[in-house]
Amino acid sequence: MEQSTPTFRKLISRDLNILYALMLIVIPIISLVFSMILMGDLADAQVLCLGGASVIGAAWLIYRYNTIKTTFRNGMTVKGNVIRIERRTTRKRGKSASSAFYAVVSYSVNNESFEERLRVPRSHEKYGVVKDMTIDLILREEKPKTVFIKRLYLD
Repeated sequence: MEQSTPTFRKLISRDLNILYALMLIVIPIISLVFSMILMGDLADAQVLCLGGASVIGAAWLIYRYNTIKTTFRNGMTVKGNVIRIERRTTRKRGKSASSAFYAVVSYSVNNESFEERLRVPRSHEKYGVVKDMTIDLILREEKPKTVFIKRLYLD
């Protein structure tokens, strides 16, 4: 029985690696186009650097997308416990600050215990991930450290 997998749109909104990889593809291409429009001609080094960044972004996107899709398609669901929620706040110059939320989860696969720190997009309360709750995690048995919180990608 094939399990449901997250859509590409949901991956963009819920997985920061996918979003950053897309930005690494698109921003250099936009820079190349604007440079070509403004200057008319591009230096070889500029094309090489920006083109290389786009290729790296494409490789990163393909790898991450395949990892997530394969895990959801062929993976197994295990129960995990949220041990704690971590909030990392970074201050930028001036008054602005941004926060990142992480859920530290513990789970067992084949009588072996694991503890992983998983990024939660935006606020953890929005997605219903709180301390001391039991959640569904999805992983592949051969790679038990590559784990995803099921409700983040499928809800």
